[in-house]
Amino acid sequence: MLSRRVLFYLLLNVFVSVMSVLITLWFWNRGTARQIAEVAPTLEQPVAVAADNVVEILPTLTPVLDATQEAIVDSPVHEVVSGDTLGGIASQYEVGVADIVAANNMGSENDILNLGQKLIIPVAKEEESAAVALPTSAVVELATLPPANTDANVVIQGIVDAGVSSAEAIEIVAPSDDASAIPMLNWKIVGSNGREFVFPEITLYPTGEVRINSGPGVNTATDLYWNQTSAVWTSGDSLSLVDPEGNVRSTFIVP
Repeated sequence: MLSRRVLFYLLLNVFVSVMSVLITLWFWNRGTARQIAEVAPTLEQPVAVAADNVVEILPTLTPVLDATQEAIVDSPVHEVVSGDTLGGIASQYEVGVADIVAANNMGSENDILNLGQKLIIPVAKEEESAAVALPTSAVVELATLPPANTDANVVIQGIVDAGVSSAEAIEIVAPSDDASAIPMLNWKIVGSNGREFVFPEITLYPTGEVRINSGPGVNTATDLYWNQTSAVWTSGDSLSLVDPEGNVRSTFIVP
């Protein structure tokens, strides 16, 4: 009888000891897991420790798409219905069949389409189309000549050695010293005998003079050459100085 009691108490002590150990381990595991959860950093937003133990929240990075990826993201998606073909879909969206195949990583143009399959349609953006569109016509703005100075005092002063081909010359002067410089490009000397001389690019300055020589020579800032083989003017001929607007600025009659 005594041995049975001793055995009972021994078994009871073993059971209590085992349960105590299990309960202790259970509470210890819960505490460790809680500490790990509290210490482990989250991956939602990176942090960095700055000076004086101040925690700085680093900005999250936004992925940058390349041009091809961006075009795919912004492209419409077509859901395949009964009767659809790649050619028909391409015609509907006005794109190439090869472009649809490439955008959807398909094996070839002969791939079988499945009902409900969604296809990315690589439609070009409007601004991209506008950037590469070539104009059907172009308007070229031509340089315009400066307007004639209708207030300029420009006159035909006379003709030197009229009738002598080697020395004949018309003298054009701007006698006023308060006038501005006068561009003479496309001014004309028009004669009653049907002869006409057109001024090249030359500027007549206040109180300045330019001579139009009938014979050959090389133009200078003060002498222009008509390159005629004979004399141009005879007594009684009338000469008019006409600006580019058609205004007669001066008239002279050869004596």
